[in-house]
Amino acid sequence: MGWSDGTILINIGAIIYIIAFAVRGELTLRILTLIGNGFYIAYYLFVPEVTLWVAIASTTLMTIANVVVMSRIALERTTWGMSDEDKALYSRFDNFNPGQFRRLLKAATRLSGEQDLRLTLEGQIPERLYFLTDGTVHVSKGRDSFPLRENNFIGEVAWLLNGPASATVISSDNAEILAWDSTALRKLCDKWPDIDNALRARINRDLAQKLSGSVQQVEAA
Repeated sequence: MGWSDGTILINIGAIIYIIAFAVRGELTLRILTLIGNGFYIAYYLFVPEVTLWVAIASTTLMTIANVVVMSRIALERTTWGMSDEDKALYSRFDNFNPGQFRRLLKAATRLSGEQDLRLTLEGQIPERLYFLTDGTVHVSKGRDSFPLRENNFIGEVAWLLNGPASATVISSDNAEILAWDSTALRKLCDKWPDIDNALRARINRDLAQKLSGSVQQVEAA
């Protein structure tokens, strides 16, 4: 028994296992383990005089479990399976990994063409956090009013501080908006601290851009 007979399958499978456990990448490890399992199943199926069905079944179950986890890893690390629309949205949340973004997007409600829908009311705590993906909304703050264009959060300060909105925001008929229930979003962030960190970082960048725009308007006035 050795390299000259059917046990070569076992030997190759064992070598692949050793290589798998020597690599650092989890996905690479699982791919190599999957290949190693294939050699073991081939041995159990073709080499013994009596087919080792129990061994085949157990190795197959381990292979299936491995494939399921590999699929989850792929979804966590890649945009595989995302629609073109979702990929375009993901480009605006580039500090999230794909898995984090999928969870955030799953928790959102999409609003489209909701003309004159009041999103926030100045001085009142809003029930939702919004992100304007396309179109414009109308912002009123004290005596000032102005349009707010796409790629901006709405009600982000109120959400961060769990306090009242600093402005009244009304949607227009061309507005495409993502909306998150504030309570549900906080629960999501409590469950996934990495999403909480990524969302706060994205909101902070949004606030910095708004502040920069305000300063430029003052300087130009």
